[in-house]
Amino acid sequence: MPQHIRPARVIQKLEPYRLNAFSYTNLSKDGILKLDWNECTIPPSPHVIQAIESFFKRGNPNWYPDPAAEELEERLAEYVDCKRENILVFNGSDSALDHLCRTYLESDDPVVISAPTYDHFRVFSIAAGGAVRFFRADPIFRPDPEGLIRFSGKEARIIYIANPNNPTGVMYDSYQIEQILTALPAALLVVDEAYYEFTGMTVSGCINQYPNLAVTRSFSKAFGLAGLRVGYVVACEELLSQVSKLRNGKDVNSIAQVAAVAALEDMAYMEAYVEQVQEARQYLTEALTAMGMETVSSPANFILIRVAEPAGVQEALKKEKIYVRDRSYITGLEYCIRVTVGTRADSERFLKAFQNIPENFLSSP
Repeated sequence: MPQHIRPARVIQKLEPYRLNAFSYTNLSKDGILKLDWNECTIPPSPHVIQAIESFFKRGNPNWYPDPAAEELEERLAEYVDCKRENILVFNGSDSALDHLCRTYLESDDPVVISAPTYDHFRVFSIAAGGAVRFFRADPIFRPDPEGLIRFSGKEARIIYIANPNNPTGVMYDSYQIEQILTALPAALLVVDEAYYEFTGMTVSGCINQYPNLAVTRSFSKAFGLAGLRVGYVVACEELLSQVSKLRNGKDVNSIAQVAAVAALEDMAYMEAYVEQVQEARQYLTEALTAMGMETVSSPANFILIRVAEPAGVQEALKKEKIYVRDRSYITGLEYCIRVTVGTRADSERFLKAFQNIPENFLSSP
């Protein structure tokens, strides 16, 4: 019998990231309303589609992509209002987070994650050898910089904050972020701003004042490019020079680079969508509250709804081709489902289906 090759010990013990239970592979995608992964609910800008079509007609898909992502990084530097040397592009912000962990963690280095949050950072940290500890504010729906500083201590190597946080919606302001940076100068503070476009709040302007700060962002949310995987890090030049040692520039494919540049050239399209989301979020939250439902809104493109039977609600919505995320297994989010907010039409369709769910699934637990 052939022997199985043994994986590294850290991988043997690693609990994988928990994916949504539903598979779309064998489903007709016609009429599906995906409200489970916080994606943009409309297609990307027509300008993006035109740029991709033009690339296939006149570009060179037989060539490797620009490993320096020169045009994209220049456009991003303008967008972020920093030097190009402060930008590094990756195959999605997930890859950026992974590279930060692999660059700055050694065996058993303490990693503090403000939880509950996006769980892939735990995976990246442990895979890189880090020893993860979870900080949970009390209550979990408020920022607690002082508590996080005390919990982290001087030994923390990396601290991770999603800002605003998914799924709780908690957002630290710039003063609170600077509190942490100042108190713990030996720790790398990773601020995940995947939802920046919905909030307009950023600490990217602090990168040169605080060399222990790395800001990550994504094109997967407001820009609608989740399927193409484009993200980036904003940090001081020295920090990025170290991360660059691991980075393979070919990972950011040519189509993704072309699409991201085009998206930045049509900011009005993205901004109009963000405005739709903000209006729809208010509409949906008010309508659910009027139904007697307990909700937690966010400054981003999602809300939490507390229901009696999350699995039953999820299944009932699935029959209407509407997909939401069950978050009830997470400590502090018992009985909660998370719903992506898109356009007003998306919210009206969701609400109509939600109102037809059996009362015993919805009644307050």
